[in-house]
Amino acid sequence: MNKTHSSVYQIVVIFVVLLATCLGALSQEGSGEVDLTSRPGPAGKKTVVNLSIKVLDVDEIDGASQTFTANVVVVARWKDKRLVGGSKRRTLALSEVWNPVMQITNQQRLMKTFPDVVQVEADGTVEWAQRYWGRFSNPLNLQEFPLDKHTFVVQLVVASVDFKEVELRELEDEGDRSGLADKLSLPDWEVTGWRVNVAPVELIKESSPLPGMAFEFEASRYLGYYLTKVLLPLLMIVMMSWIVFWIHPSESATQISVSITSMLTLIAYRFALGAMLPDVSYLTRMDGFILVSTVMVFGALLEAVVTSRLADTGKEELAIRIDNVCQKLFPGAFALLCVYAAWG
Repeated sequence: MNKTHSSVYQIVVIFVVLLATCLGALSQEGSGEVDLTSRPGPAGKKTVVNLSIKVLDVDEIDGASQTFTANVVVVARWKDKRLVGGSKRRTLALSEVWNPVMQITNQQRLMKTFPDVVQVEADGTVEWAQRYWGRFSNPLNLQEFPLDKHTFVVQLVVASVDFKEVELRELEDEGDRSGLADKLSLPDWEVTGWRVNVAPVELIKESSPLPGMAFEFEASRYLGYYLTKVLLPLLMIVMMSWIVFWIHPSESATQISVSITSMLTLIAYRFALGAMLPDVSYLTRMDGFILVSTVMVFGALLEAVVTSRLADTGKEELAIRIDNVCQKLFPGAFALLCVYAAWG
């Protein structure tokens, strides 16, 4: 009887060991299948990620810092068959599943407003969305300022370790496509168009290109803003310096006073305008206009000094003739120089 019990006990022990071994093997195999943080799909076949970028608003374009402030929503959608199941939409933490790790390369100070989660459909479709608000850097060529037009870019790339196995495509589903809002908070710019460009991005020269997608919109400045608030006051300062041509040369103190006041006003105005642009090494069209204005004001000052000296030395008639010539010469020369500065 004891022998029988011993045999049964041995069989039970062997069975338990085999069962534990099988369960351990199944557990190890199953753990590989539920590793949802690895890239979905077989090796050698790229995972397709459909992406859209929506610009909800552009708050500001700052030429001095070469940045723009925008409100942007990014939506990414891909398939993961390992998540198939269930009868309704599920919400999972972004860290629990594989994701393409999107990065905005030209961001400066951005704030996220959506939680880091994904929505999973019963068929394994995974959707991630994030809203960004803040500053984006954008190098500008300001030689044509204030008649300039620029292209502004929101550039996204896939920065995950398996970026070579990811393919980006533009999301074409109705309601989720890329786009730009009809009304933007830009007082002095007009947006003339936008487009989406899906292409690899080489962040550093001779480095591996990353899958990328760029949202680009074109904008031009409203010239009317600068005509009324910048160019018109500057023109009035220049015209103020021409008053010396109608003041009798014998009144030298009045002539010199008007000329110096005009010059100092122009210099102060130039410093105020300097805050609108970065310290670039080239001249903009605005710089050309200001330079022409400075030359004209300085020329009026020199003319006042010359005619005053002539009047003091008994050559008052010659001084008056010079004033009469300058009354026509300076406005005509200024008009020609301004045309050249604007369209030359």
